[in-house]
Amino acid sequence: MGILIPSLITLAISFMNFDDIISSANFLYSLGMLMEFAAFLWLRRKDPNLERPYHVPMRLPGLVLLCLVPSAFLLFVMAIATWKVFVISAGLTAFAVGVYFVMGFCRNRGCLKFIRGEQMGEEKREDEKRDEV
Repeated sequence: MGILIPSLITLAISFMNFDDIISSANFLYSLGMLMEFAAFLWLRRKDPNLERPYHVPMRLPGLVLLCLVPSAFLLFVMAIATWKVFVISAGLTAFAVGVYFVMGFCRNRGCLKFIRGEQMGEEKREDEKRDEV
């Protein structure tokens, strides 16, 4: 599935010219960055004392100002997109949201096996033990 789905997406957008493909990639990247900025600010506001791997030494108003400049550039990139870029980006975003809910359904029904990070280490150790024998 990991090879099939990207291949189908690549085939589906092959009708577009190179500028529209790059614009779509930039549009989706901009959406992702705006979500990251929003999550950063929301987590800082919700739990400011949470231990993190790094710390930005500013209070919330300063962080909002810090995120405003790149957000303005990202919104500009999104605003100059063509109608084809909007349609492709909306379709891919809707597809991704749909995949998220399908994966949740599969997890609840046990249709697929999901591995957590700590389980990956255990499986790797089991594979190494098997290789030694």
